Amino acid sequence: MKRRSGLRIKILFTTIMALVALVVVLVLAMTYFINTLTNTILLQTLQPMAKAAALSVQANLHLLADRIFLIRDSLFFTGPQAAGRDIQAVLDRAQSGIEFVWIGFYTARGRLRGGSENCPPEITGWPFFSMMEETGNLVIEDTLTGSAGLEIVIGTPVAFEEGIFYLVGSYKYDVLNDVLSHINISSGSTAYILNGQGKFMAHRDPGKVGREESILDSVKDNAAFREMAAQIVQGQTGSARISGGDGHTFFSFAPIRGTRWSLVIETPREDFVAAARREIIIAILITLGFSLLFLLIFNSLIRKILIRPLRSITADANRLARGRFIRKLPPEFMSRQDEIGELAGAFQTMSGAIKGVITHIEQITRAARAGRLYERADISAMEGDYLRIVAGVNTTLDLICAQLDAIPEALALFNEKRDMLHHNRAMDEFLLIHGLDRSDPRLLDRIAGGGSSASEDGLNPKAAELFDPAIPHPAVFIADIALLGDDGGNNYVLSMQRAGPPPGLSCSGIAPGPETSVCVMLLLRDVTQLTRAKIDAEAASRAKSDFLSRMSHEIRTPMNAIIGMTTIAKSSGDIAKIRNCLDQVENSSTHLLGVINDILDFNKIESGKLSLECEEFSLMADLDFVVSMMLPRARERRIDILLNFGSINNDGITGDALRLNQVLINLLSNAIKFSPPGSPVDLAVRELGTEAGISEYQFEVTDRGIGISEEQAFRLFRPFEQADGSITRNYGGTGLGLAISKSLVEMMGGNIVLRSEVGKGSTFRFTIQCAARSKIEDRNEPWEKDQEPVFDFSGKRCLVVDDIEINREIIVELLLHTGIGIETAANGREAVSCFSASPEGGFDIILMDMQMPVLDGCSATREIRRLPRKDAARVPIVAMTANVMEDDIKQAMASGMNAHLGKPIELRSMLRVLKKQMSL
Repeated sequence: MKRRSGLRIKILFTTIMALVALVVVLVLAMTYFINTLTNTILLQTLQPMAKAAALSVQANLHLLADRIFLIRDSLFFTGPQAAGRDIQAVLDRAQSGIEFVWIGFYTARGRLRGGSENCPPEITGWPFFSMMEETGNLVIEDTLTGSAGLEIVIGTPVAFEEGIFYLVGSYKYDVLNDVLSHINISSGSTAYILNGQGKFMAHRDPGKVGREESILDSVKDNAAFREMAAQIVQGQTGSARISGGDGHTFFSFAPIRGTRWSLVIETPREDFVAAARREIIIAILITLGFSLLFLLIFNSLIRKILIRPLRSITADANRLARGRFIRKLPPEFMSRQDEIGELAGAFQTMSGAIKGVITHIEQITRAARAGRLYERADISAMEGDYLRIVAGVNTTLDLICAQLDAIPEALALFNEKRDMLHHNRAMDEFLLIHGLDRSDPRLLDRIAGGGSSASEDGLNPKAAELFDPAIPHPAVFIADIALLGDDGGNNYVLSMQRAGPPPGLSCSGIAPGPETSVCVMLLLRDVTQLTRAKIDAEAASRAKSDFLSRMSHEIRTPMNAIIGMTTIAKSSGDIAKIRNCLDQVENSSTHLLGVINDILDFNKIESGKLSLECEEFSLMADLDFVVSMMLPRARERRIDILLNFGSINNDGITGDALRLNQVLINLLSNAIKFSPPGSPVDLAVRELGTEAGISEYQFEVTDRGIGISEEQAFRLFRPFEQADGSITRNYGGTGLGLAISKSLVEMMGGNIVLRSEVGKGSTFRFTIQCAARSKIEDRNEPWEKDQEPVFDFSGKRCLVVDDIEINREIIVELLLHTGIGIETAANGREAVSCFSASPEGGFDIILMDMQMPVLDGCSATREIRRLPRKDAARVPIVAMTANVMEDDIKQAMASGMNAHLGKPIELRSMLRVLKKQMSL
């Protein structure tokens, strides 16, 4: 376990840190002050020293020059009586001294005329020779290496009657070295002399001079050093502080007048700072010693005055945190008149107040644990945060109760005596609906036990275990129940479980109080709608299964006739028999097409894509047409259709005659199908009224057939369903006709109802609303038989495009008698190629299938329309396809087609379309 640091340690640590910070600040301040002072002193003192040293070197050089001047000005040397031997004698005497290494007398061309034995034979190539010629004055040559080592050469012009001569003498290097050796600023300081090229002329290390080293060799990477070196070689006076790898170095430099030399003093800053640093360290050690003594005394006082009382209060606070309200503070702490005494008294008061608040909270939590969620703590005597805490607990219980009330499922809490302790609003509604009383001692039996009173305990044994305190961990009880209510039967999922730990235990580890008891929660979830939805879904599934079975029967029956009659016709040589088989094949095909149309119509209605056409027609003529269509089928069963007109003031109506006829034919077909032979079927029509040009018409179809029950009538207009499963076996049918009729009637602004009685017959009544007027002009109605038109297409050419060979053959055979020329293509790509290869105007019409491999009909139509020829845009293209949905027709028109023919092809319709499109 990590050890916590005490207050005393923190105070001592803080004090130590403060002292350390103070010492560090002092050290930094002293260091900064000493560094600044050192920099200032060095910069201000080294410069005069450099100037003085330069003057000293200058003075020594002047002394050497004076020696040359004395020789030059001697009468024995330059007097009018001086002879060559006199000059040589002067030179010999001068060379015999200790200053000169050699001395010589040279002509104007620099050749030796007289001098000591070590004189160079000529000085023509020496730099200082040309300087003497230019200046005509004394010149001091740079340090050079001679026979005696490092030398300093000084020369001056001498005027004789015969011309200019030069007196040149070489001095020993020790003259400069002695001057530099007396410049001692620190142990690491150095003084040296540089010429105008930066080469060392004098240095404590003669090797640098002998090797002709330059100060510029060491300043390649230091810009400040290069700038200072440039100032030195230019003969300037100044000081500089240069930073390098070894620290800071101070340089002071001054020119040596009368020469091209400069004297430089180089002093490491560390030589002056080291001593100050030692003094700072000693001061720090003394300060730390006194600080340690102060801390020992301070620690003892803090322990006695502050730490011991705080530890006692902390121990009691820890016991309080663990829920133990034992007060062990010593009396001397309570009697103290300082802040410690106030803290001890405040702690005692706080512990008592906390204990009181905990007692209140414990009381209401135990009540809540027992299921009595309505009990609340008394907060009238509380204030401040205690009031907020206890009021917060009360508010939390209020919120819990509100949340339980918001639960849509009925919920209640019971104790071990099965008394209801708490319930939500949904439970109130449940009790009211089912006429139950919450105070009834056998309430649970009536809910979960079926209300039986035969036994002493009507509750399910598994549910009864929840109320037995001897069973610590009873299982959750779940059951499905059904109860009668005001609106019939209701289904519920009953769930019961014990709330909280068993009696004698606690989640928090605290021993339970005397109010602890068993609390059982009951939850009722209403699944009536789900149950009913399940029943409806199962019924719908059965209806669809029955529908698929009927569809199989309705499709296979005509297909069986088609296949069977085709086989009989192929094996027979009797023309009459073959024609009869073909008639049966045609009838079966028509029936099969009707089944398919019913399915397609219902699909259109369900998807909302069925639309009504509006045209003006005569209602009475239309009804005559419908009756005439149904009479042959009715007469087969010896049934008469009686058409009764009521008061019809407006015979000319605007609507969809085809869909109205579809409803009437469907109802009449059912009436004929379910009527006994020899009984009549009534079709009654009357106009109910007219308002703003809109009339309402009522149609009734009545039969004397088998009739249906009320329950069967309820399912009759549902899709996929019939009144009775035996109907399909006895009468056939898809079960979609009435569902389609109901949707069509509603689309025409009306409704359809059924009135029926078992064994006596049925009456279907429906209404429609449409625009109407009294009568319309005489004209041939679309359903009346027109005069037989002539379909002669001789001289015309047609391109038939279909990927199925038999379809192409059928079209060719159907159009054979019209005289039209026909060419075929197996896909859209062949159609485009065939049209492109034909001469302009080569085809008068194109019959185009839509679904084909390689290139479909719509894409082929677009490519044809884009061809760069005049007939490509105007040639009629007719969709000839089994895609008969509204979207398919729109897609064909959008691609550039002119008309649409649905498969199977009806010859007369196709011929009329061809005639119209070719404008014949």
